[in-house]
Amino acid sequence: MTAAPSDSTPEPPVETQKQLVIQSKRHRLLPGLPTRPPQSLLKQIQAVALGIVFVAIAIIITIYDFNPAAHLSLKVGDIAPQDIRAPYAISYDSDILTEQAIKRAVQAVPEVFNPPSARVAREQVDKVRDIIHFIDIVRSDQYATPADKMAMLKAISSLNLSDAQIQTILSLTPQQWKRDSSEIINVLNTAMASEIREGTVATTRQRIPLLISTYLPEREALVIGDIAGQLIRANTFRDEKQTELLRQKARNAVKPVKVSYKPGEIIIRQGERISAADLEALQKYGLLQDHFTTTRVISIITLILLIAVILGLHLHKYVPQYRQDSTQQWALFLLMTFYVIVIKWIVPHHSVLPFLLPLGALAIAIRQTVSPSTGILSAVLLALFAGYLSGGSLELTSYLILGSAAAVYVFDRGDRFSAFIWAGAAAFAAEMATILAFFFLPGHWHDLTGLLQLSIAAIVNGGLVASVTLLTFYVLGLLLHVTTTVQLLELARPTHPLQKALLMKAPGTYHHSLLVANMTERAADAVGTDGFLLRVGSYYHDIGKTVHPQYFVENQVSDISPHEQLDPYSSARIIISHVVPDGVELARKYHLPPRIQDFIREHHGTTQVGYFYQKAREQAEDPDQVDISDFTYPGPRPRSKETAILMLADGVEAMVRSRRPHSVQEIETSVWEMIHMRMDEGQLDNADLTLKEIAMIANVFVQVLQGVHHPRVTYPDETPAPRHEQITTAEEQTT
Repeated sequence: MTAAPSDSTPEPPVETQKQLVIQSKRHRLLPGLPTRPPQSLLKQIQAVALGIVFVAIAIIITIYDFNPAAHLSLKVGDIAPQDIRAPYAISYDSDILTEQAIKRAVQAVPEVFNPPSARVAREQVDKVRDIIHFIDIVRSDQYATPADKMAMLKAISSLNLSDAQIQTILSLTPQQWKRDSSEIINVLNTAMASEIREGTVATTRQRIPLLISTYLPEREALVIGDIAGQLIRANTFRDEKQTELLRQKARNAVKPVKVSYKPGEIIIRQGERISAADLEALQKYGLLQDHFTTTRVISIITLILLIAVILGLHLHKYVPQYRQDSTQQWALFLLMTFYVIVIKWIVPHHSVLPFLLPLGALAIAIRQTVSPSTGILSAVLLALFAGYLSGGSLELTSYLILGSAAAVYVFDRGDRFSAFIWAGAAAFAAEMATILAFFFLPGHWHDLTGLLQLSIAAIVNGGLVASVTLLTFYVLGLLLHVTTTVQLLELARPTHPLQKALLMKAPGTYHHSLLVANMTERAADAVGTDGFLLRVGSYYHDIGKTVHPQYFVENQVSDISPHEQLDPYSSARIIISHVVPDGVELARKYHLPPRIQDFIREHHGTTQVGYFYQKAREQAEDPDQVDISDFTYPGPRPRSKETAILMLADGVEAMVRSRRPHSVQEIETSVWEMIHMRMDEGQLDNADLTLKEIAMIANVFVQVLQGVHHPRVTYPDETPAPRHEQITTAEEQTT
């Protein structure tokens, strides 16, 4: 019997340790240090720039406030509630009235047109001659039936002739048609000789019947008029340059309109409709501008800068990946800016409304997109900001901080819809406890009306935390293509069309994906990355196999492989196509998030289908002429911990399944062999995995696979099953 592995990470075999040392020297790392490339300076600059923009927006929004005049919410079209008089004499150039004068001057300038273009007239006459010539050919065609002739005349692209008109044309004698065709040319030539602007084409067509000879029969005149009318085109066009030159002169000729008021003069009378010029006058007097003191401005700037600096230091020290992740940067910027605006809108001048602020939704959203600690810290900083705007309310600040913290800690991974409900309930419980704590302070306990109002606000706030979190995830996924918990919850359902297709068409691949999902999720939990994302990514990484499921060994029901009927190149193309194009095209068709598509693209990196490559070399006259790129996956290599873990799990599971190990030692050897193979190939160079984390991942893989491929007793009379040839690359073991 083999002892079960302990919970702690075991030491890898001696040979494995040697290879790890070699690998660490190749990357010039010590164990525990990440193997990531140098950080992009451009993304660091973007992170700093977004921080500066956030500070500027927050300062401007916070400083701007409405004075009593602005509380009237005056806008163009409103009725003045009272007389507004000029406090002092003023004279200014009115931008509004000047702009109105300029518009009137420009509108008074007539458009300048060029002379009629003879070229257009000639083109239309030449076109009608070609049409008449074609009609002559059709009419004289002795082998065409009447239906054929009608179809050919209907096919004339420049005309839209009715059946009756075509029958009239075909029924005319040669002399009649010759006369009518000459009349068509004459009428069109006469009409096009006059000035026809783009807006007068219809009018010119209406005058066509007056140009047709009155000696012609009515039915022929109608055909002549319709053909000529359809070929009428504008021949006189506006001279844009000259027109704009005259309008510019008109603009320059307008002098600024001056407006003057004397002290006490009425600017707007009560009951009058307010115009843009009236609002401009109020603005010139400063009646619509904020009035704030220098000390208030300094106070606001100091607070906003302090919030930004603390958050920036936290990100720099504890969330290093933030500097390289544009999605995290934009998500944090948009969420923080939006909530600053909301806080500024609902907190000042209100007593109960601030307690409806769903700050827990912000904390959860940032927790999921950036990091848990950043979510908590962001909520704390904005709660302090809200308390500042409320006049220093400790109750509101405590209420928001404790409610947000409870929501974040209860939400956890959010891999079920019930997590949103529990997060809202936790926010309500913490907020209600905070309200009661302050209610029993001396001087507060008797305010039962206030207690009732705040209790209702806490209930509503809990519901808002749950619903706004869902809405925020949806918006982030829409705007930034963030892979949110909501999307993962939908994709994790076995009723998803792709999962149903995988189960029905490729059941072996489906069960392989389930096992890989268990391996990757446990490995993710061990190294502290997103296990739920890895589980869902594992579900979909092999969906491309549903296109040609019979070519993958886990879906084959007989010992005869369809690859025996194919050449190595065709087999390699089929195997590789389960990533690109089949897998990626299915992912796009069913709108899988970009993060899930990464699992499809990267789970084989740039590895080779070595079995078929070697087979192609064996069959080739000159093995050196075989291009290995025909047997190489397009990549890219894994660019994150999650996709790297999936690559390792996928390869390990395939290798162990093909070898059918009989002991834990054999499983462990296979696991480390696959890991070394991927490291030697450089497949993990772009992933943010440390050697310590790789050892932890290997330990998890051994534990999971031990439960699946547990040792079996070999009886004396049992003939061992033949082992298939060992294949070194992961995908070859599934062909």
